[in-house]
Amino acid sequence: MKIVVLDKQNFLSDFPEMPFECSWKEYEDTNPEELIERLKDAEVVLTHKVALNEHHFALLPKLKMISTNSTGYNTIDVSAASRYGIVVCNIQNWCTNSVSEHILSFIFSLRRNLIPYHNAVRNGAWEKQAKGSYLIMYPPNKEIFGSTIGIVGYGTLGRHLETKAMALGMNVLLAERKGSEQTRPGYTPFSSVLKESDIIVLLAPLNEQTYKMISAFEINQMKGEALLINCGRGGLVDEHDLANALQNGIIAGAACDVLENEPPEASDPLLSYTGENLILSSHIAFVSRDSISRNTEQIVDNILSYYSGRPKNVVNGIEAAP
Repeated sequence: MKIVVLDKQNFLSDFPEMPFECSWKEYEDTNPEELIERLKDAEVVLTHKVALNEHHFALLPKLKMISTNSTGYNTIDVSAASRYGIVVCNIQNWCTNSVSEHILSFIFSLRRNLIPYHNAVRNGAWEKQAKGSYLIMYPPNKEIFGSTIGIVGYGTLGRHLETKAMALGMNVLLAERKGSEQTRPGYTPFSSVLKESDIIVLLAPLNEQTYKMISAFEINQMKGEALLINCGRGGLVDEHDLANALQNGIIAGAACDVLENEPPEASDPLLSYTGENLILSSHIAFVSRDSISRNTEQIVDNILSYYSGRPKNVVNGIEAAP
């Protein structure tokens, strides 16, 4: 069996030796024009960002199994893979703790003004301005306990965040799909979530229906003290509108682990905005020592399960290669 890793630079750790005889080849990255040559004898391919579609499948008769190193698999044409009898697998429930902890760290940092206070202390403001043993520089914010958090995108991550938020004494609203005329039991209409939430967290997938689901119109419906947290996909938010809203004090703050263009350019609107009520991180909410270990273990398990004839985490309904 020949196994090829198309973009090792996007994988989180090295792989152990397989317990069966195989040829293992890794490439740091793969350009489209290099793909066919590199996969011409491959039975199994591992990919993150490198796209695979029907054109490739037609030219790769030996290819029988594809695994991503993420839950998302939008770079793979799964319908075409099914037509060619190719098993497509992802990995699941591997970074829920890490992402939910990252979201909570955003919330606490913004609510407690930790970044501006840190910068002020570093710059000598405490020494110069304090009239006693403490220095209050910003109006006190509402506590996390008792706040209302609106979750947009109630999948595995959403459910995990709900549990942690409730443990902190927060009220949880689950947003119905934007534009839906019906409201499912347990959900709240999208517009009501915007208006009633103190904190709105975006965890929805990115597609035609969710692209820029948060723009100026939606932001203007939020509370003035609201926080917007995006740990879903960058394209969920109109970044120009968010930067303008922060600049003009329409909402209290925002934090984004994802941006529409990754990596971003210096001219991107959220990088151009310099206010201390915005926190940006570099698409690393999923990263922890534990999540990295689970990521690698699941990829290896996908290969071993395929090798045994009982593939796991199959996303396209193919039970085994013909």
